Amino acid sequence: MMRQAHLGRSNLWLLLGIAAIASTTTGCELVAAVDRTQIGEGGGSATGPSGVLGGYQNGQVFGWSFISSQAEPVRIRVEVDGAEVGFPYAEDPRDDLLELGLHPTGDAGFHLDIEVASGSTIQAFINPIDWELQGSPFLVP
Repeated sequence: MMRQAHLGRSNLWLLLGIAAIASTTTGCELVAAVDRTQIGEGGGSATGPSGVLGGYQNGQVFGWSFISSQAEPVRIRVEVDGAEVGFPYAEDPRDDLLELGLHPTGDAGFHLDIEVASGSTIQAFINPIDWELQGSPFLVP
């Protein structure tokens, strides 16, 4: 099933393992959303941690994450070239997660505004359990 959600990004094709994003003149569109059957395959488990480091664009690291067994948003530890650079909460709205019934509110997205040099490696983990998100590490083009 194809779902679309505006992500506010621009000029980038990304294959995330569970989502494909296509560039448009007004931003990017999520053209293949999270598949319920894939959440347990590399993306986590039905009762434990799940999430994806979506990438980096326009000065922002972005993705989504949650732990099914807890109601509160998870905190993400973002590292650039091995150094901790931020700890955003995964609480941004994600309609795709809500529509597929993967998260009760859909509020599991995260972003971190930071300038990262081309060639740097970004990693993202659920803090403090050190569970690395799918798509991590991500090499900045």
